[in-house]
Order: sequence, then C-alpha cells, then structure tokens
Amino acid sequence: MDIHSFKSKYLQQRLPQFLLFVGQNYQRCNLPLIAASLTFTTLLALVPFFTITVIVVNAFPMFADMATRFNQFLTHIIVPAAGADSVSDYLYAFRDKASGLTAVGISFMIITSLMLIQTIEHAFNQIWQARDQRPLWIRILIYWALLTLGPVVLGMSLSAIGLLSNPANMASQIPFYSTLFGIITNLALITLLLFLIYKLVPFCFVHWHHALLGAIITAVGLDLLRRGFAIFVTDFGNYQKVYGAFAAIPVFLIWLNLLWLLLLAGAVLTSSLPYWHQERFRYLHQCQPFENALELLYQLLQAQQQGLAVRSDQLQQQLSISDKHLDKILTQLEQKHYIAHSGSGWLLQTNPDKIMLANLYKLFIYQPNHNSAVNSSIQLMLQPCLQQLDISLSQWAKQLPQQLSKQQPQNKA
Repeated sequence: MDIHSFKSKYLQQRLPQFLLFVGQNYQRCNLPLIAASLTFTTLLALVPFFTITVIVVNAFPMFADMATRFNQFLTHIIVPAAGADSVSDYLYAFRDKASGLTAVGISFMIITSLMLIQTIEHAFNQIWQARDQRPLWIRILIYWALLTLGPVVLGMSLSAIGLLSNPANMASQIPFYSTLFGIITNLALITLLLFLIYKLVPFCFVHWHHALLGAIITAVGLDLLRRGFAIFVTDFGNYQKVYGAFAAIPVFLIWLNLLWLLLLAGAVLTSSLPYWHQERFRYLHQCQPFENALELLYQLLQAQQQGLAVRSDQLQQQLSISDKHLDKILTQLEQKHYIAHSGSGWLLQTNPDKIMLANLYKLFIYQPNHNSAVNSSIQLMLQPCLQQLDISLSQWAKQLPQQLSKQQPQNKA
C-alpha cells in the first residue's frame, strides 16, 4: 500500500469515522457526570489512599529511598500544578501523622480507600458495559492486592530507575539525555499503570494490545495535559487575586476533574478499539434481531459440539453489533431459557432439537395478538412463512451448508 492510498483509506475515511464513533461512545457513557462523581470520591479518599500506600511502602525496609520516590511520583500525577503546592504539603503532613493512628483509624482509612477503588471499577464496567460483577470475595482480594502489592511493585520500578539514573551514569552527565530519560521513564511508568488498569479493572475480556495502545495514547495525553495545565496555572493565575490563600482548592478540583475525564476517555477509546478491525464500527447500527439471534444460537451450537463456551466479546465480534443490541438479544434468549451464562461464557441451555425457528421469529419479529382483527389477518398471511420456519435449530444447522453451496454458483453467475 503506497502513501497516497494509505492517506485516502485511513486518514481521510476510516479514522474520522472511527473517531466519530468513539465520540458517540463518550457521549453515551455520560463521562462528565462520571468524572464529577469520581472527582468528589477522590477528594474524600485521596488522603486515606495516599496514607495507606505509604504505610505499606514503609513496611518494606529493603527499599531505602523508595518511599520518597513513590511520594514524588504520586504527587507528580495528582498535583502537577505549581500553584497547588499547598495540597502536596497537606498530603505530606497528613502522611507524617499517620504513624500515630490507631487500629480503628487505619481501618477507616482502608475502607475509604477500598470505596474509591470500587467506584473506579463500577465506572469502568459501565464503560465496557459488563453484564456481571466479580464475586464479593474476589473483589476484596483484588482491592487488597492493589493497596498492598501495587505500591511495592511501583516502588521497585522507581528504585530500579533510580539506579539507572545515578550520578555515575550518562543520564546525569548529558543534560539533554537526562531530560529525555526522565520523560521516557515517566511515560513508561504511567503507561504500565494505565495498561494494568485498562486490562484488569473491567470485568470482561480486554485484548492486551488494545489495553496497551489505549494506555500509550492516554499517557501521552496525560503528560501534555499536565504541562499545559501547569503553564495555565503559572501564567494565568488571576484566580489567586480572588481566592487568595484558598487558590489551591479550585485549581486542585479542576485538575482532578480533567484527570478523570482523560482517564475515562482513554477507557472509552480502549473499549472502542475492537470495532476498528474490519471496520465493524460502520455496521453497528444495522441490527437485525431475528437474524442476529439465529446466528448467535448457531455459534453456540457449533461451540457446544466442541465442548466450548463463547464469550460475549467473541459473539460481538462475529455478529458485528453494538453492546446494547447484543445485551438485549442475550437477555431475551436467556429469559426463554434458550441459553445460560457460565463462568467461561455462554452455552445452550435448551436442546437444539427443541428450539424452533418459528418461535424465534415470533419472539424477535412478530408477536401475534388475536384480540385484534388486524393482527389476526396479519397472522393468517404470515402462516405460510411460519410453516416454513417450523424447523428446529439443529435441522436448520444441518441444512445451512447445502443452502450456502447452492447460493455460491448463483453469486458467481
């Protein structure tokens, strides 16, 4: 493919339509409202979360200066603006007093931190439109692992980077290399953190390359946003004349809201990336309930013959329909006990010999009502069609290869 065809196919046609599709998903999820909710929750849980993570980090003495590096990295993301130094001073002061907390105080700290993580998980499941939630005991284990192992792993990474950037290395001898090294390592750490969030937080399958691409784009956007916001705070600081000593409060709130908007936008982008393949974002509005339901059951029948279950993302990829339409079809079939959901995916619950295509047609296309003369007339006219559909799913599946082989010569002609 030459440059002209690439520019014509992707940059002028496919990419703008895909970005429009991402924007529609952004609007569908109502992200400004979710970001506002997370901003308020973060404001309440930030100090407890910061304190608990620092307590966990300090519990491992093998990392000498890791606590300092962890604090700098955390405040670098959360408090990037020069005008909000008082916020970081407040966080550090509260951290220094954390050693005097009682067991009850630490317990409330942990509960508040867990509430923040739960709110984030709920928002991500809403973006990915996950049908179910993790069992409570699994969620507790995951939350606790994030509070304990997360700071340790991040601290190990920061310590390793500190060894690479000590005075004996090239990073401190060449200013340009030192600056470039700092930018790259900072972006790499944020990308790794976002990759784990986009990959593990939603309770659904997320391809690792989609999570990685979304994390890279969001990390670059976060770095640009941080630098731009710092310039705004420094050069356009008229708010200090109005708020005075309290100027850090509105700055901090605005930054938290922008931060969550960007992180959630990255999540929407990551959840939309599967639709890029085969340009499936173009055909999501073309939902044919009866046809899609029949194809869904056919996919489950084929998987059943191999002793397998089918995940929702696999069904969506095969049907090329939106999450909303797929969820509606799955719900209707599940209510009729045609299918059931297990831990590994969707399965046929009813014997395929007893699933009649005529019943599926009535379920998704036409539900007769004999109380009306018009509906009775329509039912009479549809009777020949329903008689042809009076076959089971297994019978239709056996006839399908023969029907496809007959259609191929006609298409060639």
